Amino acid sequence: MTKLPQTILDAVWITRLLGIRYLWVDSLCIIQDDTQDTATEISYMGEVYKGAALTLAAANAPSVRDGFLRLLGTNSPGSGNFYLDYHNQSKRVCVRFNKKEGTDPLEQRAWTFQESLLSRRLLIFAEGQIRWRCQHQKFVPDALRIKDAHSSIRVPSHVFGAKKLSARYYGRQQILLWEQIVVDYSKRELTFSHDRLPGIAGVASELAKVWDDVYLAGIWSSCLLNHLGWHPSSGVEADWRTSNYLAPSWSWASVVCGVVFTEIDTPRAQIIDCTVQPVVKGALFGQVAKGELVIRTADMGESESPLSELIQNTCPFQADASYHTDIVSHPLLGYTSKGKAVGMIIVGHIDGAYRRRGLWELELTAEQRKWCERKAAKLLFRIV
Repeated sequence: MTKLPQTILDAVWITRLLGIRYLWVDSLCIIQDDTQDTATEISYMGEVYKGAALTLAAANAPSVRDGFLRLLGTNSPGSGNFYLDYHNQSKRVCVRFNKKEGTDPLEQRAWTFQESLLSRRLLIFAEGQIRWRCQHQKFVPDALRIKDAHSSIRVPSHVFGAKKLSARYYGRQQILLWEQIVVDYSKRELTFSHDRLPGIAGVASELAKVWDDVYLAGIWSSCLLNHLGWHPSSGVEADWRTSNYLAPSWSWASVVCGVVFTEIDTPRAQIIDCTVQPVVKGALFGQVAKGELVIRTADMGESESPLSELIQNTCPFQADASYHTDIVSHPLLGYTSKGKAVGMIIVGHIDGAYRRRGLWELELTAEQRKWCERKAAKLLFRIV
């Protein structure tokens, strides 16, 4: 016990006080330097969190060495009302808590994101206060209700055993929920960029059971076209790509920054084929070795397109030496609810395939949209 870092010691102490016999700690229960074991265990993390009686979130601990219990007393506490929503009845109890607002270290780390979504019950040791959240209700200070992390993100109750509905039921709900999850997760910090997909594998594996869907390097097959409309929340897309392969260029997981989505309300491209090969056989939600997407759609940047000059002037891209800078295409993905056209900027590579380098979005006149719908030639694009 004396060799364990303070955060784990604190967790042991709390677990014993609660009278619970077993404690699962990822750094102890997963062989950290074994690729096969790590990939296998990561695929089960959804089951671990979902099946636990309680998850302890050391939100205030900057590292495993700092512990989370002693930090509760470092600030002078104030007093205030905690809000508990119970069966639509507003009940309040008065307890003491630190009114200092801010983001706890845990809420900045990517690996801890899925514990907040998949835990039945979560006891959060935050800066100067303790918070409670479960799948039915949350227990937080009034002052923090709006800022409470993930307050608006809830995975379907069917993940936790509620009666499963048909896949058609989820529809739009699936699109919006996955966008919320990716936007929150993608902006968090990772020590190793290759953990971009493994860090969310537990959530994906549990949702796959509910949605009866195929997971393709961070995007779901049934809403693939909708979710190709991602882009970095800041900066140029090419600036956020690493020399190490993380995911196919068409996936948000291929960049190391926060991403947001441009709504594609009316898809206009056709998926011909999409395949992904995982690094570890059978680990369908973890790291990927390669992936390929083949779509059929119109190229809005071609010479005969009424958008050609406009799109090339307003949607620049950055390329590197391995790209043929004269082979640039702008395949149409679809339209937003406000009628804007949305598509990818892809650049030809020496192997004959394209790589995605950006996203374009343009207002269209009635004549321009008519050309897109009736006259534009549909081409095949192979994107890796």
